[in-house]
Amino acid sequence: MQKDFEGRRKLKRRIPVKWIIVISAVVVCLGVASFFIIRNLGYIVVEPDEVGIVVNNLTGNVRGIDRAGVIIYIPILQEVYMLDKKEQVLQMSSENITPEYPKGNPLWVKSIDGGDVSLDLLIRYVMVPNKADFVIQDSGIGDKYKEKWAVDYIRAVLRYNMGELLIEDFPNSAKRDRKAQQAIKEINDVIETRGIKVTAINVLDYRYYQEYWEKILARRLADKEVEVQIDRAEAARENRRRVQIEEGRR
Repeated sequence: MQKDFEGRRKLKRRIPVKWIIVISAVVVCLGVASFFIIRNLGYIVVEPDEVGIVVNNLTGNVRGIDRAGVIIYIPILQEVYMLDKKEQVLQMSSENITPEYPKGNPLWVKSIDGGDVSLDLLIRYVMVPNKADFVIQDSGIGDKYKEKWAVDYIRAVLRYNMGELLIEDFPNSAKRDRKAQQAIKEINDVIETRGIKVTAINVLDYRYYQEYWEKILARRLADKEVEVQIDRAEAARENRRRVQIEEGRR
């Protein structure tokens, strides 16, 4: 028993003092760091119409939080951004006068028969909440995705689709709406993969130069007159052939 006690006492004495100092220093450092982190924690409230995006500055990991509540984060190690998931309205019209568009920003279209048409449009779209983290990585923080996709791409597809109409088709709301629905499908086939979805496109108004329309109408009337004259000439030739056949039978 005496030997066993002495062996334990010798074992305790073998622990170097420097290790005790190192361990104590580590514990103190961890305590100070924990206190500093806890004291400097940040928080952001996520509203019901928002999606929170947490970016880890160490790993580069991006995480989307699609629920209302509080996000607690470490400012040095993490950054938090908010994206709006409410339905957005993009107005393209002559009345949308801003410092960026002092004369408005209607959609100018070249009709399939060469007419210049100005369209006032209202486009509604949303950011797909479960793809918010991808939106940040693909387009950057803030509202950059709106400029990249909702403005530039949507405008380009609409110009192409509406340009398939004749200038005389624009007063026909059914034809305009059909082209708008076609544009929505083509747009969403691309931008839904980028985290955005168009929900509606409404044509509010259209305009074209009356003088130009009158010239187009005059040309069409002239073309129609030519067709009528051709049909009359053909009918006359057919009538002569029929008369000649009947005279030959006599």
